[in-house]
Amino acid sequence: MSFWDIVTDHDPEMMPPSDKSAAAQTAAGITGAALAVAATAVAALYAPSSLSTLGRSISIGGRAASNSLRSGMDARDQVTEQNERNAARRRELGLRFLERASERNPDNLVILCRLARARFANGQANGALKASETAYSKDPSNIEARLLTAYFSLALSQNERARALLSSIDHVRAEGWLLAGLADRLPKPSFSELEEKVWRWITENDPNNAIAWQRRGYFYEAKNRLADATEHYERASIIDGTMPRPWETAFSNATRAMEEGRGDDARALYNRARSFKPLWVDPILQLGILSVRESKTDEAISLFITATKFEPENGRAFLLLGNTYKSKNELAAAREAWNKAFELNTELPVPWVLQANEAKSRIAARDYDGARQQLDEADKSWSGWRKTADLRAALERKIEAENAEKLGDQAILQRQYDVALKHWQEAIALDSTSCSPMLKIGAVVADRGDLSEALPFFQRASDLGDARAASALQLCRIYYDFVPELGPQV
Repeated sequence: MSFWDIVTDHDPEMMPPSDKSAAAQTAAGITGAALAVAATAVAALYAPSSLSTLGRSISIGGRAASNSLRSGMDARDQVTEQNERNAARRRELGLRFLERASERNPDNLVILCRLARARFANGQANGALKASETAYSKDPSNIEARLLTAYFSLALSQNERARALLSSIDHVRAEGWLLAGLADRLPKPSFSELEEKVWRWITENDPNNAIAWQRRGYFYEAKNRLADATEHYERASIIDGTMPRPWETAFSNATRAMEEGRGDDARALYNRARSFKPLWVDPILQLGILSVRESKTDEAISLFITATKFEPENGRAFLLLGNTYKSKNELAAAREAWNKAFELNTELPVPWVLQANEAKSRIAARDYDGARQQLDEADKSWSGWRKTADLRAALERKIEAENAEKLGDQAILQRQYDVALKHWQEAIALDSTSCSPMLKIGAVVADRGDLSEALPFFQRASDLGDARAASALQLCRIYYDFVPELGPQV
């Protein structure tokens, strides 16, 4: 096996005479067998697997899970009212039990604190404060009794007393007690009002407490004061970057719903994101895309126009607007929007950019007539564009390089080796990405016995990803193993 065998698919008669030594010929035979074994192994390794059945199973399972989730949500809504009645009944029974227990154990602080919680949960704020005060008076060092007294004082608008009780407690510890010890036991809506007071106090005394800012955001959101909620959520996020921001969560969930084909859910979630950030363009664009998919083109156009007004430098908004006008055959309006998009970002896929990209693909596939046609269409849409000019120049260089390579191929058939090498060098100069002339030069030089001179050509082609070059380099390594005097180690 010669280097020419590896790097070309030409008739064996094109191979120039070789003066390889017997040792080199033996090495070539070994390389041929090794390459054949490697090819067989690679082919076996990458044999296609039966994945379609698995894909279908996953798809079917996903739809079933989605339907199950939807049914579960409906069922949950149906039993919510009954659950609330049951919870109220349990709170009432629990309060009765604790009242009797506290009568039998008037000095038990655990029972007193639980009684205070139970009274408050049943709407008895004054009774709750009395029970917590009793516990606190019995043991002023008891953190839970102090927190409960402060908490219920806030509920009854006794703010100064609450401030005095809380001022000596570590903020983080107080927050943990309030959140874990009370939040899941206090009823709404009274709890929401009380909670806002607590978190406001914490933000005033500990302005770097991200959880407190986030909790105040929850309160304002519940009251539909979304501007205030957004301000507090952002403050929390600035302090702690891991804090979730509801508009981003809504946007992410909406995008997932859109991908799963749940258009109504996606629309509701995108609108939720907009309710927090009315000027945020991303959900507006997604709503427009959703409208296009639902054939609501006028609604989509209105949304895209809104996006361009809110963010005049957003090229994607103009691109989507142009595409939607095109779907209505309003070509003048489409062209105007596309022009603006292209002025803002020349990489956006307006029609002439797509044509230029297609021309580039056809050049790579050696469909030169098709490439010229695409470039001509792109020039009609946007004349004088640098990219089409560069592609046209690259196209002409490709053609010249191929012609030079063909002249080299003709010369090698006539055993005019120096002439062939010259033409192939010209081809490389015209097109530095073409591996074929590099491999041919390396093969001719290597088969003459000068591996050192051939190596740069093989290496360059290998760096460009040509598998034949890798095989040639492997052959060089084996030659050097058998005949070290041929040159340096590869």
